[in-house]
Amino acid sequence: MVKQPTSAEYSSLAKRYLVAIALTVLATVVQMWISPILGGARYLILIGAIVISATYGGFGPALFSIALSSASATYFFMTPRHSFLMKPSDAVQLTIFDIFMILLSWILAWYRAETAKLRSERVQDLEEMANRIEDERRRLADIVSSVPGVVWEAHGNPSKQSQNIDYISEHVTRMLGYTVEEWLATPNFWLTIVHPDDREAAAKHAQEHFAAGDFRVNTFRWLTKDGRAIWVESHSMVVKDADGKPVGMRGVTLDITSRKRAEDSLRFLARVSELVTASLDAQDTLENAAAAAIPILGDLCVIDVVEGPVIRRAVVKHVDPAMEDDARLLQTYGPRTDLNSGSAAVIRSGQPEILNEIPPEVIAQRGDEFRSLLGRLRLQSYMVVPLIARSGTIGAVTVGSREKQRYDQADLDLAVLFARRVALAIENAQLHTAAVEANRAKDAFLATVSHELRTPMTATLGWVRMLTVATVDAETMALALESIDRSTQAQARLIEDILDVSSIISGKFRLTVAPVDLRSVITNAIETLRPAATAKQITIGVHLDFTPLVDGDANRLQQIVWNLLSNAIKFVPRGGHIEARLVRVENAARITVSDDGPGIDPAFLPYVFERFRQADGGSARTHSGLGLGLAIVRHLAEIHGGSVTAESDGLGKGATFTVELPLKASE
Repeated sequence: MVKQPTSAEYSSLAKRYLVAIALTVLATVVQMWISPILGGARYLILIGAIVISATYGGFGPALFSIALSSASATYFFMTPRHSFLMKPSDAVQLTIFDIFMILLSWILAWYRAETAKLRSERVQDLEEMANRIEDERRRLADIVSSVPGVVWEAHGNPSKQSQNIDYISEHVTRMLGYTVEEWLATPNFWLTIVHPDDREAAAKHAQEHFAAGDFRVNTFRWLTKDGRAIWVESHSMVVKDADGKPVGMRGVTLDITSRKRAEDSLRFLARVSELVTASLDAQDTLENAAAAAIPILGDLCVIDVVEGPVIRRAVVKHVDPAMEDDARLLQTYGPRTDLNSGSAAVIRSGQPEILNEIPPEVIAQRGDEFRSLLGRLRLQSYMVVPLIARSGTIGAVTVGSREKQRYDQADLDLAVLFARRVALAIENAQLHTAAVEANRAKDAFLATVSHELRTPMTATLGWVRMLTVATVDAETMALALESIDRSTQAQARLIEDILDVSSIISGKFRLTVAPVDLRSVITNAIETLRPAATAKQITIGVHLDFTPLVDGDANRLQQIVWNLLSNAIKFVPRGGHIEARLVRVENAARITVSDDGPGIDPAFLPYVFERFRQADGGSARTHSGLGLGLAIVRHLAEIHGGSVTAESDGLGKGATFTVELPLKASE
């Protein structure tokens, strides 16, 4: 299919022919003007017009110019003038002129075409080269954009404000929030966003690097556009001119915040492990842990620990020593247990949490003093993590910061690892304390049991020797046998208590379960102990409101009542009074033994049911015993599905022991 010329090609062709016409006309006029001077050179100027037409317009316009020039020469410059008639000699001359000019025009047109072809090929080559360069530029840009850091190049001395950024990759916007245009517009822009604490050191390092002219690595913090501080590591080299003089720098700057945080976290956890294991005292461990938490985890650290049914605020530490008084004041505000956030909630759930503010209801319920305290502390963000040890959740750590939105998931993970180490250290300290206490209790128990066994044995041996070496009357014999019987029974009770405790500890304690009438159990125990009470002139009041049945071991239930009554008889002074009651409370039977004896010290009350624990544990104590009776009571009540509690208003105000046992399902 033949390609049709375009309008542009038609326009170009017409223009070339018009130029040929114009040049020929102009050459004719000039030839006529200077013909007197040229003499017979009638074709000189016309040759120039033909040559220019061939050079500019090509072979077609050149032929047209030759035809016009031949007509012009015949009409204006040959005789007869102004006629197209010519002499034979002029005809030959014109023919030769035309042939020569046609040949010359063809050569010029060919040269022009070849030149245009070469020019076109060169333009095409240049376009292809430009396309390749653009492709390479794009490929390089893609490679640079995939680099997880900021690629940059700068010229000038970094110690002066004249250093400018020539190039910076678009990753800078993703990493810092600043646009490429902002970097290119401000001299030494990199230094203006360095963290104030690192700016002087970073500038000094850059100056020394530029002066040395080598490759170096520098680490500092940059501030992002939204105000966050990130750690970066700059790998850069100095650019030199042909004479080896430094003229600029180029390199790549990487965000190493995650790596830095991981390194700092490892060092922090190693330091924590060292501090919290430095002491076997639980309170010292808490103090060391709180001190280690600041300022890595925050500006304030609060540690709450579970102690029985309550949560105690054990430690409060602040990074600023000037805030020590406020930290002590904050320690007086215990954690709120009725809220769905905070340390008490975290202890209940075992799940850590991040808070951006203290719940408003907490501030409202605490009062103006607490609100003023928080204002002085200026805390903006909080993080609470549980202290989870092998035995369960034993407390919580709360850290606070004066920065808004300070904490993220990485901070929470670090705090959880911190809390885990602290919890294990606290538990180890508590176990050590318990072991020391158990060892002390063991020594005290061995001393006590030796004394308690030796006392009745001494009386028994004394009477036996008397009976074996001398003849005694009947009255003395009866007294001796009664004393031996009493001492033997006392020893038997001690041994039975020891065996019961041994069975409890080893898990071999067994019950013979059957329906039991508690009324008869209490009555039998009272009748058994009434002689001992009568001997001390102690009255025993009995109030049995009903006769419930419980599932249990009758002998062990009687042992519960017997231990409580015998314990009361032992401590109640001569002429005192003991009250025994049996009432029904919902689906349980409640046995109460109260007395008007010396009472229980409030400090000792939490330990009254522990094995081998006695309020008067010295060797010169007033009352005998191993401290096992109440511990056995607690165990017997619990394995029957019940409970036992002790109450006392203090020393000299008596004591009350309450046992609750579940009734039979039918009851």
